[in-house]
Amino acid sequence: MTPPVLDDALKAFVQLSDWRFLRVVLGSGALAATLLVGLVVGVVGGLISLAAIGLGGFVPFLGWAGGLLALTAGVFLFPSVAVAIQGIFLESVAGSVERRHYPELGTARSLPWREALAGSLGLAGAMLGLNLLLLPFYWLAPPPFNFAVSWSINGYLIGREYFETVALRRLEPAEARALRRAHRGLVWRAGIAVAALLSVPLLHLAAPALGTAFMLHRFERLRRSNRVGVQGNSMLP
Repeated sequence: MTPPVLDDALKAFVQLSDWRFLRVVLGSGALAATLLVGLVVGVVGGLISLAAIGLGGFVPFLGWAGGLLALTAGVFLFPSVAVAIQGIFLESVAGSVERRHYPELGTARSLPWREALAGSLGLAGAMLGLNLLLLPFYWLAPPPFNFAVSWSINGYLIGREYFETVALRRLEPAEARALRRAHRGLVWRAGIAVAALLSVPLLHLAAPALGTAFMLHRFERLRRSNRVGVQGNSMLP
């Protein structure tokens, strides 16, 4: 028997066979790539500006360091980009998944895209600031320690945001927060899985949509196992 968490992950990937979902993946991937390039160019541009104001002897070093820092930034700052765009595609992704796997649910509460985007941008800003502070550690620490720290921190933040935005389509805000807090370990692990996916080349462009689909399956599994309340810790893997 397939473990529930693996079953939910497989369902998210199988959703790629749905053209409507794939269209969202392509759109979110293109937007994510554009934002990531802008972010990396900004980091490198800052170093070039430093060189231009009189650090002549350090220009060769800055050129080498800029390339390495840009690569590091591209890997470790991408989760911030993924969270920022999640709110834009929430309804399209969730609707596609629910039509295929949960047709009995009926119409969900429509979460205004401005509300979803505002929440996503707020968290993305916090993640970006935190990860920028940690960039020296990511740069200097050897794998797998830098990835472990990145996945743990970003996994917590991604899990919280993705779970609550998905849950708000079916629950009141207080209920969504209570369900997440009652199963914080499961939500964190799901967030770590999404954060890890964001580190895989090419797949990371599809991760915002795939992560939303995966979290929706995790939410529905939790919601159905907690029909009488949200107290207690989940035993679901």
